[in-house]
Parts: sequence; structure tokens; C-alpha cells
Amino acid sequence: MPAKAPLFVTGASGYVGGHFLREARRRRWRLRCLARTPSRRRGDRVRWIQGDLCRKGKWERSLKGCRAVIHLATASLLECERDPAAAAAVILDGTRRLLDAARRAGVKRVIFASSSEVYGDPPRLPVRESDPLSPLSIYGFLKACAEILVLRHAASACVLRFFNLYGEAVDGRPRETVLNLFARRILAGEAVAIDRSPKNSRDFLHVQDAAQALAAAINREEASGVINIGSGCETRLLAAARKIGAWAGHRAHPKIRSGAGRLRRMRAATRRAQALLDFFPRQNFDDGLRQTLRAERARLHACRNPSSSAK
Repeated sequence: MPAKAPLFVTGASGYVGGHFLREARRRRWRLRCLARTPSRRRGDRVRWIQGDLCRKGKWERSLKGCRAVIHLATASLLECERDPAAAAAVILDGTRRLLDAARRAGVKRVIFASSSEVYGDPPRLPVRESDPLSPLSIYGFLKACAEILVLRHAASACVLRFFNLYGEAVDGRPRETVLNLFARRILAGEAVAIDRSPKNSRDFLHVQDAAQALAAAINREEASGVINIGSGCETRLLAAARKIGAWAGHRAHPKIRSGAGRLRRMRAATRRAQALLDFFPRQNFDDGLRQTLRAERARLHACRNPSSSAK
């Protein structure tokens, strides 16, 4: 398929999708973006298509002539817990319908956004792509099942397992990521709670770097299979909360809920991402965390002073 052929994108109006659209515009790629409620913003290289992955529709015809599918549409972790059946319809049924439509349209390349949630609580660090999957959440289980669908049914499949994302959304809406929630709570003078142990950790990746990884997977068609997309660094949640508190001018005293959850540490093995995608995160963690804090502070100010923010 010619390099100038359009890309078919699901979830383009979402958290990762918003940053990917910004990156795609910078690269002057042509896009066909599927959404239940298409954006009003128009561009000569972006065509919005109204449709629902869970239902047959005219959107399936729009895959014809596309060089790849970028599948970002999903249900959030919280949505999966609240309504597992509805979440399964999006993550599993929607993915199956998309793959069938892509096959009929002759689109071979599918890039799927998965999650480190598929690993659950890994027994060793860094966690490698070949390590066993043991999801602890409904979200992680559904993502693991969707991975199987993509790997089995797409002629050229690339599954990107994103680790814990953070950072401001393009549309400015609040996002329920761990670090965004920490910043929101600390700025509001509320306590931050960490489950089980002060050793709980995550591998944090800025959402802009996630968009860069997607772009790399598009440019390197030979990259296939499962690829971890993380920073390769382990950050304790306690340390992150204390940093936010110090920068916010608040004394953060995170509470360790000894009877809740479980000890969970996370760090990605990133050799495959480096070798196959030449991917190295660009965003410095402290800089990204400060940007996140500033964005949450501005949002809090706008909520408390709606008249001044409207001027």
C-alpha cells in the first residue's frame, strides 16, 4: 500500500488518540477517523466518519484503500469494572468486527493499543513480552483476549503494550490516570492512598511518547508481534506523590492502606521497542510530572473561578 494512503484510526477522540492526531498532523498523514460523535474540527488531511465499532455500518466501507488500522478505541479500567458486558462489547466484539472489516477491505496492517495490565503482578522485573499473562483486572483480561484476536487474524499485527500513561489530554478534559489523580487530590487538599505497601511502583510513560511509539510502528512495517512501550524505569508511587506534594506547596502524607489491594511493582523491558521501533521516550519524567501538575492546577482554578476562566 502506498505511503500516501490514509490511515484508519479508531478512538481518535480519546486520550491517546488526541495526541496521535496531533503527531499525525505534524507528519502530514492522511487519516480516516471513526467516532460515535465525530469532531467538528475539519482538516484537509483528516476525515471524520460517524459510526460504532459494535455495529455494522457504512464506516466499514471507509477502510477500503487504507494502508493500516490504528486501533485505539477501548473502554477504560473504571468502565470495565462498572459494566463488564458493555466493556467486552467494545474491546472484544468491536475488535473482532474491525478485523473482519479490515480483512474484507484488504487492509493487512493492524496496530493495536494494549496495556501492561495484561501482566497483572509480574513475578520478575523488568517484565518481558514473553512473560506469562496473568491479568488482575477485567480491563487487563479483555485486553489480553483482544490481543489474541489481533495476533491471530491480522495479516501484519503489531501489539503495543503501553505502560502507565500520564500527562494532559489534548482536549483538556480530566483523565483518570494514577498521577493525574494524585495531583488532583493533593491540590484539593485530599489524602492520597496507596495500597498495601510503600514499595508499590509503576513504569510511567508520558502520553506524548505513546503517540511517538504509534508513529514509529506505522513507519516500520516490519515490526510485528508484541512490543512493550514503557520508560524502562520503576517509580514508586509514594515517591511520585511526595514530589507532587512538594511542588504543589502542600505537605503530602500518602496513606498506606495495609489491608487493601496487593503489592505490585512494574518496570518494562524495552529492548524490543528499541530494536524494532527505534523507540526511546523523549519526555523527562520530572518535566512531564510538573506539566501535569500545572494542568491540574489550572483546571482546579477554572472550576473554582468559572467567570474568570470564561473571559
